[in-house]
Amino acid sequence: MSLKTTSFRIFIVFFCLLNVLLMSCNRDKKNNETPSREVIAVINGDSVYYADIDNKVKQQIFDELNRIYLIRQLALDEEIDEILIEQEAEKKGLSESEYLEIYFKKYMDTGRLMKFASYMQYDLFGINDLQRNIRTVNIHSQEGEKLLDEKYRKYLRNRLVDSLKAKAVVISKLKPPQNFAIDVNKLNVYYGGNLSASTSLIIISDFECEYCRKYNNIYEHLFRKYHSKIKLGFVNFSPYISVCARAAESAALQDKFWQMHDQLFREKQLPDTSNIFRIAGELNLDMNKFKKDFYSKEVNDLLNGNSQKCIEMGLFATPTILVNNEVVFNSSSKDDIEKMIQELLANEQQSE
Repeated sequence: MSLKTTSFRIFIVFFCLLNVLLMSCNRDKKNNETPSREVIAVINGDSVYYADIDNKVKQQIFDELNRIYLIRQLALDEEIDEILIEQEAEKKGLSESEYLEIYFKKYMDTGRLMKFASYMQYDLFGINDLQRNIRTVNIHSQEGEKLLDEKYRKYLRNRLVDSLKAKAVVISKLKPPQNFAIDVNKLNVYYGGNLSASTSLIIISDFECEYCRKYNNIYEHLFRKYHSKIKLGFVNFSPYISVCARAAESAALQDKFWQMHDQLFREKQLPDTSNIFRIAGELNLDMNKFKKDFYSKEVNDLLNGNSQKCIEMGLFATPTILVNNEVVFNSSSKDDIEKMIQELLANEQQSE
């Protein structure tokens, strides 16, 4: 065999090994590629990735994932209840239905049944029959007695489950979706409260949004309660440029954003332009400057730009609540929002 032939064969073997190595690397790279970088569409050679789409609808996806989590949580709770009862029945060598029937009979007597009816006020107002329409049925009728029996059995079953849970070791690995953060530095935010605090509560809101106005009392309560402990913020986000948003931005140019904010939310009806000017006068604003700013292109562009940035960040709804720049799923729950604030404040105290 000539040296030339041997060299050629060595080259071929090396080339094949190099190809195998490159294919392996590419395969590993593809396997390690995050789902967000997967291609979802190709338009004339240009790729669209999942991340491109997900970023546009970030809040919608977050909300849906939370709804799925809640559905799973309810289903898991039911499954845990079933398993606890099954386990207790097995200990006694009984089926679940046999065990429950024995348990019910232990507490099913006329005295306890009527005491339950009195506690639930069924004896005064009747018992609801939830079918296609809500009907109220007298508990002393044949149908009412049947409904009362069903509700009492359900009550007893829940009481049994509670007692079993108190003794059981239940480890749930179901976790809620991870909150996503918003880069508030890109937004026009008006701050109040303790400006040096590391914990912040920011409301992304629309003065003319029905739910923003409905839940504003919750946010006012939290603002008052934690005014000295956290930094409070407000962001205008609206599908159109409202007179209220213009008023707030114009008042801000005279350092009276929060005074205008508070008054706009106190109004029982959405104010028109004449009422806006009345409020501005009551706040002792320079009316010539206020009217000039109110109709200015600068205020219009500021509001448009702010809303566009919110959309680009994947937001779509108002009110949206941020605690330390992370979106809170249930914007109408004082308890959920306050729990997050209290946990962050507690962590601050521990780290001091």
